[in-house]
Amino acid sequence: MRFRNIVILMALAAIVYFGAHYLVGNEGGQYTTIGSISSNMGSQMKSSYQHFEGTKYRSIFLVQGANFHLEAEIKTEEGSLTLSVLDPEGIVLYSISDPQEPIVLDLEIPVTGEYRLELAGDHKGGYVLDWE
Repeated sequence: MRFRNIVILMALAAIVYFGAHYLVGNEGGQYTTIGSISSNMGSQMKSSYQHFEGTKYRSIFLVQGANFHLEAEIKTEEGSLTLSVLDPEGIVLYSISDPQEPIVLDLEIPVTGEYRLELAGDHKGGYVLDWE
């Protein structure tokens, strides 16, 4: 009886972990920040900082035929920051550097898989990304 409960708990933990990975996404990259205040939860990434250098990403599992809606704002005090959306093969579907106006993007998803929102640059300022 005890063994069965342990197996059930382990299975539930695995389901929650992998389910969260596909619902919330995986985050990573090679970057450094100075004076950073960040929040990366659910379908939002936001950060403000004195200095960001490198590449930061968030992977999102999307289904073929779905509409990916992204709203983004990038505040630049100094430097440059590029926002890109990459497909599961790493092909850039959308990219913009140093936008002056808020971004509203709607992409129809061509294939099911893990897509990547990527920020890259040497930048002072901040960003807010919200998606559905």
